[in-house]
Amino acid sequence: MNPILSSHDDKVTDFKDKWNSGVSYHNPKLATSESPDHMESDFSLNEIINNFFPKPDQSSSELCSNEERSEDKFAQIIYLRPWKYDHKKLASQVQDLLNCLAPFTSIINLKGLERYVTYLKKQPALADLPFDLCPEVIQGVINQGLLWPDPGTSVLLHADPKLPYFLKTSLYMFERSEKRQGVETAFREYYEDLAVVMYQLMESNKEDEKELGEFLIRPEYENFVTALELSLNARVSVINIYRLLSNYLKANENHESALALGKMVLDGLNSYPREKLSGSSGAEFVAIADDIARDQLAAEQYSEAERSYQTALAIWLQNQDCDADQIRRKSSSIYHQLGRVALEQCQWERAREYFLKSLEISKKYNDLREMPATLRNLHRLWKESGDEELPGDIAMVLGWNA
Repeated sequence: MNPILSSHDDKVTDFKDKWNSGVSYHNPKLATSESPDHMESDFSLNEIINNFFPKPDQSSSELCSNEERSEDKFAQIIYLRPWKYDHKKLASQVQDLLNCLAPFTSIINLKGLERYVTYLKKQPALADLPFDLCPEVIQGVINQGLLWPDPGTSVLLHADPKLPYFLKTSLYMFERSEKRQGVETAFREYYEDLAVVMYQLMESNKEDEKELGEFLIRPEYENFVTALELSLNARVSVINIYRLLSNYLKANENHESALALGKMVLDGLNSYPREKLSGSSGAEFVAIADDIARDQLAAEQYSEAERSYQTALAIWLQNQDCDADQIRRKSSSIYHQLGRVALEQCQWERAREYFLKSLEISKKYNDLREMPATLRNLHRLWKESGDEELPGDIAMVLGWNA
């Protein structure tokens, strides 16, 4: 079975129920939390937020020393020193909470934010952060005009482009390396699980679920791409996010972007250690490479398609996680596709070799799904090439001469 395809997941129902019921982050005008854990002081959390995000008419001299001055208010978010506050620990934690928003590119979904926080809490480097302050921190950013609600739905917040840029600058400071790893892990794992659910919605036989899936993916597309890039950098599975984005682009007939996405993923997978690709990751690689190569073939990018199929075949034949019969049986479809690439380029001998190899394997395993397509292409090859010996070779492979 192609790993690109999957069976129905109970997470879909769970997701729909939670989505429709809503969560605490339902309104961009968020109430101040009354948690007993909040620090009571004349120097309130609001003051800390205001100092992180100074008003445009405030002078920089009020906020930082001479060597820390900046004409850019966003730079002050990053370089303002925590020791300037009475409650320096709280100020530092507020910065760490803000940094958890760094991976979001341009949209933050308030209904998904609470679920994202559950992933953040699983990270040891982030577990002690005061996540109960999240509503107030988000409201503070809204008050500063760096986040604002979407005109169509208050569930979505748009981010000023400079906000994620400078938050990443803070997150990537050397002393925050463990926290950065925690944030990136939580972000990609959250979007990986979300991708499974959204893919099921898009592949649903129910029209309302398909529409819901596409509706939910559209504003989150860039966040999914970020999660995909983080997964590639971490050398972990990418199939759930890739297949969602690929199917979404194809459903919208954005084939150029689908090809660009495929190239990015294939380049990233090629950098994985070979020993990692010898197991289940290798099976995923083959499924993704096959999907990408089909797009390249459809776009008449024959050299790229052949390279993708050859890479997939080499990885698959070295797989140590599957038994020999499974490996050989799956290789039939790759040989068939290589034959198609050669056929489209009028490379008769190469097409002949690949198609007969595919037919031989299909015959051995009685694969009635693969065999008819191969026979049709062999018939086309015979007519276009004028190869008079080809029918006899086909009969020999099928055992008709015996």
